[in-house]
Amino acid sequence: MECVALALGPLISGAIAHVSSWRVAFYILVPIAVFNIVALGFCVPKLSQQTLEDAEGQHWARQLDLLGLVLFVPANVCFTLALQWAGTVYPWKDARVVALLVLSGVLGIAFVVVEHRHGDGAMFPLRLLRQRSVTLGAISQFCISASLFIFAFYVSRRQTCITAC
Repeated sequence: MECVALALGPLISGAIAHVSSWRVAFYILVPIAVFNIVALGFCVPKLSQQTLEDAEGQHWARQLDLLGLVLFVPANVCFTLALQWAGTVYPWKDARVVALLVLSGVLGIAFVVVEHRHGDGAMFPLRLLRQRSVTLGAISQFCISASLFIFAFYVSRRQTCITAC
């Protein structure tokens, strides 16, 4: 069901925005989002949370993988920005795009090294990839998401071409 919503949601919102305005799609989606938030608040059982007094002072802060976070976020930002700019704002061979791709690769490799050194205390323990179900789930989710994004990209381009022609 999630795949159907991901595939049809942008198409329906785009059709509504094309016929009237993006505000109409926004006003339709806001009540649905508010309903989902309220329903989750009532339906999800309360989880016991540790208070700061129970966390032995600042012990919880030492458990965070801040170095992993500092490497992970810029790597993803550089990669996303390079893919957004490449072919539209700048050509693929432009120094900015190449530098962003190289920087995201270097930061990604550094992230994997840091996560390997942190072991089980890492933001993403690499031992999880030894489980076939996790690895295959990640690969299948990547392929599903990639196909949905490609579908949405080309359908929106096709719609723009049809409208412009």
